[in-house]
Amino acid sequence: MAKGTKTGGRQKGTPNRVTADIRGTMALLAERNAEHVQRWLDAVAANDPGRALDLYLRMIEYAVPKLARTELAGSVGVPGLRDALEEARKRVLRAERRGV
Repeated sequence: MAKGTKTGGRQKGTPNRVTADIRGTMALLAERNAEHVQRWLDAVAANDPGRALDLYLRMIEYAVPKLARTELAGSVGVPGLRDALEEARKRVLRAERRGV
């Protein structure tokens, strides 16, 4: 077999049967308990609202994935905007020093 050449097995990107079975089982478990989740969150929130919020945020990541961060390279924006913002910042600092 040549190095890097696939000669058998699953097609690329096809999950193995065990992975597919586990995902199916987890989806079924989530579906069957959906009506209980609110009650469980309410019970946790009664003792620890922060923990309930954390659990809620962790759960919704499966329904609404986080957006990926994007970095911009180069100069983007309005010409002169950076200078105008810097000047405004300086004015605010001067006003704070004068007690305005």
